[in-house]
Amino acid sequence: MSNPTFEVSADVIVPRAVRASVPREDPAAEGLSIQAYGPEIPATLLAAAERSADNPYSCLAVYRAFEPQSATVLRHLVITSADRVLGILSYHERGSSLFIVNRLLGFNDSILDRCVSLLFATHQAARRIVIEGVYEGEARLRYRTARRSWCAMENLLLDLPTSFEQYMGHFGPKTRKNLRYCAKRFQRENPGAEFAILTRDVIDEATVNSLVGLNHLRMESKGRTSGVDAKFAAALLTLGRSHGIACVARDKDGKILGGTLCTRVGNGLSLQVIAHDPAFNHVRLGLLCLLKSIETGIASGATVFHFLWGDSQYKALFGAHAAPLLSYRYYRSWIHYVFAFRDWRDQIAQTSKRYARRVRAAHRRAPGY
Repeated sequence: MSNPTFEVSADVIVPRAVRASVPREDPAAEGLSIQAYGPEIPATLLAAAERSADNPYSCLAVYRAFEPQSATVLRHLVITSADRVLGILSYHERGSSLFIVNRLLGFNDSILDRCVSLLFATHQAARRIVIEGVYEGEARLRYRTARRSWCAMENLLLDLPTSFEQYMGHFGPKTRKNLRYCAKRFQRENPGAEFAILTRDVIDEATVNSLVGLNHLRMESKGRTSGVDAKFAAALLTLGRSHGIACVARDKDGKILGGTLCTRVGNGLSLQVIAHDPAFNHVRLGLLCLLKSIETGIASGATVFHFLWGDSQYKALFGAHAAPLLSYRYYRSWIHYVFAFRDWRDQIAQTSKRYARRVRAAHRRAPGY
């Protein structure tokens, strides 16, 4: 039997709208305030900030999993409006620089400008503030401080509809047919196999290690090396236990053959790992698990699915669109701006790499490639 093929450009309707920056509250609005806290910040505020997020990067979920010791000494800026927590910027100090650890931030420039002003006023020795991964907004304001910004990468994300049937309409008839064929063939060739949804209460070390091991096998079959090492796997286990939701394909003996590990924060799902045994390439088992994850997310009320960084054909196939992410560097004075040679270098290098990735992606999409 032949392996099914999937047409990306012809079959998929990719949303044109770019995700807007959120929240967009005007800093001049009544009741908006920014308050500084040390490491002793109340846990209720951190929980409120997490409820306002839709991914584990804009709150502290990822940072706590990957940097548990450093997370205990972070300082924080709490941004509120009318007694509602809009979010928290957490940061640490190294030398004369302050580093914001949150990513995928949707604060508009006015709010960021006020946060930066407060940080410079609070930390007199600070000369530079680093913020990575801010969603690009429509408007740009003038700043009281020197600032450099550039687009370093994109988050590939999917705005989820209210029903799975509506989502399936994003695919063309050929892709829908091939997905159904793969699912039926997998069940036919593996009687007793099942797709199971695992929540954080039952995600254990064996589950994570199985998915990581399959990821390694998949990369080796492509002649590549997986970037998921033992330390990364341990952090994934912590993240899975706190915010995880996994979809795994298991045979009749309970062995995991493929799956995805996502995180659920607020109304958003974020894909952390997707993998399957290369023996199931012919039924696209990883994609079947991903489709089941999206179906589960829609059924539970999720409104956005973060595929995160890295341009891949399967992300385009599933309808993801690129939301540019900016890197910001703020400086206490224009003198510090001019002599920030490392930031000049980073801006040139990251902009060049992004341009090269876009050229390669366009080449892959070209007819006859």
